[in-house]
Amino acid sequence: MPETTETLNEEILSRSRQVEKDLYVARQLQQSLLPPELTPTPPELRAALEAAGLDFQISKCHYQSERFRVSGLYVPCDSLGGDFYDFMKFADSDIGVTVADVSGHGVPAAFITAIFKASFYRMIHGAQTPGDLLYQLNNELSGIIKTGDYITGVYARVDEANGALTYSGAGHPYPFVYRAATGAIERLSENGPPLVWFRDMEYPVGRITMAPGDKTLIFSDGLSEMKNAKRELFGEEALEALFLEHASKPSSLLLDSMLMALSDFTEGHPLEDDLSVALIEAI
Repeated sequence: MPETTETLNEEILSRSRQVEKDLYVARQLQQSLLPPELTPTPPELRAALEAAGLDFQISKCHYQSERFRVSGLYVPCDSLGGDFYDFMKFADSDIGVTVADVSGHGVPAAFITAIFKASFYRMIHGAQTPGDLLYQLNNELSGIIKTGDYITGVYARVDEANGALTYSGAGHPYPFVYRAATGAIERLSENGPPLVWFRDMEYPVGRITMAPGDKTLIFSDGLSEMKNAKRELFGEEALEALFLEHASKPSSLLLDSMLMALSDFTEGHPLEDDLSVALIEAI
């Protein structure tokens, strides 16, 4: 007998619920790709957030030593996103931080972030410089990703013993560096083409020294390209000014304070791109 309209509706509803469950599980799995939080929010930080007018905390602290702290936040625009950030502690005094952004959104982008992380973890210990790592990642991913998608990113490696930060970029927005001694912002401009575009590309390496109080902000373009109800872009110039405005705050408040200001700018306009941020702070 032919299926009734009621039966068809029930089947569609059942499949829709299954898709929602699958997306929920996939999102939980994707969240697990992010580095673990160092500690849950302590009561004193919760009080500080409330005093600053923040009734939420999205940013997480992933590492803290006597000399450096690494924090980050990630907000997807869909159930699954294509942004990614990670932190790595090496056996010596070095720490590594990366932010990556896959073109596109949804399930395909989420799959590519998982592929990126697997390759990143496998290659990171053997790479001599951040540029070497991006070179190796680019060649491997070029042989895997055949969908027309590409990846932008920045990888920075910090020597905690002397504060030296070496970095390289692949078509990614230039990170900001706040200098506590002068109150000024610098840009890290060493950059190459996005990953997967061309094989055998050389990625230039830059080097700075971070002094106590200095902060390096690595971000995806989802942050600077947030839009308001009039569809006006926030822009990198405004983002630089916003970072400077909040840079003197403790890192536990800095990222969420910036996110609240960006949320006010959007006037409720929904996110059109994923956003991710990593903050490296010299203590």
